[in-house]
Amino acid sequence: MEPAGPIARQICSKCLAKIPFAEIDTCSPDKFDRHVAFDAGAAALVFEGVARRMIIDFKFNAHLWLCEDFATWMRIAAANRFDTDYVDAVVPMPSSLFHRADRGYNQSALLARSVAKKIGRRFLDGVVHRKNRVRRQSGLGNEERWENARDSFIVAGKELVEGRTILLVDDIVTTGATLSECAKALKEAGAWRVWGLVLARRLPGSIAE
Repeated sequence: MEPAGPIARQICSKCLAKIPFAEIDTCSPDKFDRHVAFDAGAAALVFEGVARRMIIDFKFNAHLWLCEDFATWMRIAAANRFDTDYVDAVVPMPSSLFHRADRGYNQSALLARSVAKKIGRRFLDGVVHRKNRVRRQSGLGNEERWENARDSFIVAGKELVEGRTILLVDDIVTTGATLSECAKALKEAGAWRVWGLVLARRLPGSIAE
């Protein structure tokens, strides 16, 4: 098994020593309160402490230089959880038009592109679309998150996912609702398996954004 850290190019050793790397089974389907549609899951970090501050800066404050190290840790987490040789394509969690316009980028797509390059697999952007009627998940309770995420994704490129193993990449997972609904849409479009890979897992009882 390959250690998730400490490996970093852009992050100082002082911060690196404080980063909470996730356990190998942190995002296993049986770690969520409800049944989830993704077949396996992996997380690089736990969303707390130094990792939480770094991810917030990456997501909201355009600290995009963090992407390389984040993607390296995600690649290691994926390799420790499932055989990435079986991955056919890497798909990012889509963002809404509002968020793309507001931030100027989709952080999940940046991570997915870098992960795809590191594992030598095809990066598929624009295959899954988010319905813009959906509210932001942050600030919602667990039940509200599941209700808000229900049937909120559309797959536009079914021929690209049919019969394939898809690595679905997102930045943060909390209840698993968004990741699960996106995985469900991919499977309904014909994907054989969907493995979820996230930068960080927000554990139950931690501070919500």
